[in-house]
Amino acid sequence: MKVHGGQTLILVIIALVASRAQDTQQPDWSVKSTALPAFWDSNSKFVALPARDGNLTLMVAGKKTGGLYPEDKLVPDYFLERGGHRLRPALHPYTNPYALWSPDSDLLSITSSDGGAVGNWKVYVYSVEGDAVVKHDVMRQVQSELARVFPAGVDPFFSQREREQFARDPSWVNVFAVRWLSNPERLLVLASVPPSSRYGANLGKHRGYIVEPRTGHILHRCKETEFTQRNSVCGGITSVK
Repeated sequence: MKVHGGQTLILVIIALVASRAQDTQQPDWSVKSTALPAFWDSNSKFVALPARDGNLTLMVAGKKTGGLYPEDKLVPDYFLERGGHRLRPALHPYTNPYALWSPDSDLLSITSSDGGAVGNWKVYVYSVEGDAVVKHDVMRQVQSELARVFPAGVDPFFSQREREQFARDPSWVNVFAVRWLSNPERLLVLASVPPSSRYGANLGKHRGYIVEPRTGHILHRCKETEFTQRNSVCGGITSVK
């Protein structure tokens, strides 16, 4: 088969991207978290994950979907409980959820994926205000910054329109809750380009951020090399829980 110059360039780029994918290793961000059930059936077991002070507890139980078919299908029901009373609204993570209570027991982070193992992984932080559960989006600032530092679609076989779309909407950036820091409470998150060739040669590139856990405001940026080990830290900070 005859391969023209342009085709050769594309094949070379694809090979380089494939090689980069093989070399990319995502840090073990979930080592401090507790995995929660993503599905529910007759063999599933009730989950109770209390905060450190025992005041709040994350509960996972089975419930019927309420749909017409199949009417007996069960799904996990995620909610917070205080003093034996259920708080509302319920929590609605995506698949493969991981939970992480803060040191002061007042904040809960949940990381989950709406697209499988590759992503898109998202982090939300939950607090209780009065008797209401409040959901905080802590991802937007780190997603925007990582998309600027490691843009998706920079390879020649991506169109200008695709590159502009990646830049305009950085929600494709994966974000994971790694661990909590104390005094004061802050959240260490990992943001990354998904490890898939559909995002270009920057696949798997990542950076750590310490953020304010209710607003997502970036307080500190971490080098990529600081997240190469299992017990990662950020900027030499050791007040990690």
